[in-house]
Amino acid sequence: MIKHKILVMALSLLSLTGFAQTELEIFVKDGSTKRACPLALIVVEKQGKQITAAFTDSTGVVDLRSLAPGKYDVVVNNRGFDKLIVKGVKIETGSMTICKLNLSERKMNLSSAAGLTKAKWTSAITA
Repeated sequence: MIKHKILVMALSLLSLTGFAQTELEIFVKDGSTKRACPLALIVVEKQGKQITAAFTDSTGVVDLRSLAPGKYDVVVNNRGFDKLIVKGVKIETGSMTICKLNLSERKMNLSSAAGLTKAKWTSAITA
């Protein structure tokens, strides 16, 4: 009978810890068109160290579970957009944190790009 009670208590504790999980859900969109950004790389860091990384799905969403409670920095990289860093995203026990992020299109300075192309071309010719 005592073994049965211990087993029931252990199973109860396991089910309670299942409900106390944390979740970080991130939505990534193009800031100008408001369209989803699929395949954006999401890196979650704590004190400068990478904790986890994932890519957004076709709807621009990534769902990260089981992060320890605390504050994290979220870094978003996507081709054709400026890198976005969100510092101090707070994750609490038993809660879902939602981040809705808008990326800015990367602007290229054509004069500097032309200079780089010319420099590479010149060095290729003289070599």
